[in-house]
Amino acid sequence: MYRILEKRELNPTVTLMKIHAPAVAKKAEPGQFVILRTDAQGERIPLTVADYDRAAGSVTIIFQVVGATTEKLNHLGVGDSLHDFVGPLGRPTNTAGKRRVAVVGGGDTALQDALFLSGLCSQVTLIHRREAFRGARRLVEQVQARDNIVCQMDSTVEALLAREGRLTGLTIHGRITGETQRLDVEGLFIAVGQQPQNGPFAPLLAVDDGGYLLAGEDCAASLPGVFAAGDCRAKAVRQLTTAVGDGAVAGLAACRWVDGHPQ
Repeated sequence: MYRILEKRELNPTVTLMKIHAPAVAKKAEPGQFVILRTDAQGERIPLTVADYDRAAGSVTIIFQVVGATTEKLNHLGVGDSLHDFVGPLGRPTNTAGKRRVAVVGGGDTALQDALFLSGLCSQVTLIHRREAFRGARRLVEQVQARDNIVCQMDSTVEALLAREGRLTGLTIHGRITGETQRLDVEGLFIAVGQQPQNGPFAPLLAVDDGGYLLAGEDCAASLPGVFAAGDCRAKAVRQLTTAVGDGAVAGLAACRWVDGHPQ
């Protein structure tokens, strides 16, 4: 059994849990995931490894409460145990030999990437085009507490510098100061989110500033009878598990709508 060591609510629908899983923590690497079950009859769900502590034997996961399984998981608390916690799975992010790296972004993904990489690289520069991060406050505090993470705010990447086919640095532009500087790095990780392919539907359906379809937890879009599921929908977390949950909700909602509109 895998005991829950810590539980934190990052926002009303997103929860962080730290799980005691020494065997998983011992081998976990950035970019991998785990598959867990809350009980013997429960559904198996995959979740990204958000952080790990080999010394403490713990693995941190972050999930959005969407669907019965994540709802059941969210009802567990510190001291409770998971039935299964299998991993680490998947191909790790390749950071071998990289001493200085940069991460571009300001949301949860960028903050998590920076925390991962800070345990593997001598310096991580987190580049964000705004004056404040958009991610969870808990993640921001962890990033600010790491001595080898440098936050480059109000900045954008202008150019990539390379020699013999290998990345050697970046040209960074200060949005407020207007100054340009060179940053020597050996790796670059882009975590600026996704670009939804919702263009063909924009004339008919309401979208947010990022182009995501506006639909609530019932997946109902602005046009009656249209339902949005998966990463095309405006929401806080985009993972495999949330997309699958959306599909189930939207499918059932569409069936109910058709039944109620026989013509």
